[in-house]
Amino acid sequence: MRARVRCEVRKWGYSDVVVDDAELVVAELASNAVIHGCNGADGQFDVFLAARPDGLEVAVGDPSSQLPTRVETAEDDVHGRGLILVHALSAQWKALVGPGGGKRIWALIAAESLPGVQPSTQVGPGIEVISC
Repeated sequence: MRARVRCEVRKWGYSDVVVDDAELVVAELASNAVIHGCNGADGQFDVFLAARPDGLEVAVGDPSSQLPTRVETAEDDVHGRGLILVHALSAQWKALVGPGGGKRIWALIAAESLPGVQPSTQVGPGIEVISC
C-alpha cells in the first residue's frame, strides 16, 4: 500500500515532503484499520486520495464503527503512536462514522495546489488505479 500511495502522489507532482507525509499517514491509518477495524469482518479497508486546492486529502475506511482514540504511551511502547503521527503530519484530521456503519479517518496534508491534477483517485483492495 505504501508504494502505491507514494507512486500516485509523486505522479501528481507533489513535493518529496508531501509524498513522504502521505505515505506515512496512509500507512498508519491502514495499520489501524487492519488491527482495530477489520476484526471479525471481511478484512477489507479502502484508501482514498484526492488533490485539493489546499493540499492532499487522504482517507482510510474500514468496517468498524468504533472511533479511534489517542492513548498516552511510554517511551518504550511499541504501539500507540499512529494517531500522534497523523496529527503531527496533517493540517487537519477527523474520524467519521458512516450512516450504514463503518468509519473513515480523513486527513488533509497541506501543500500548494498543482495544475492539471486529477480531482480524486481511490486505491484499495480490488481497485487498480495505479500503473507505475
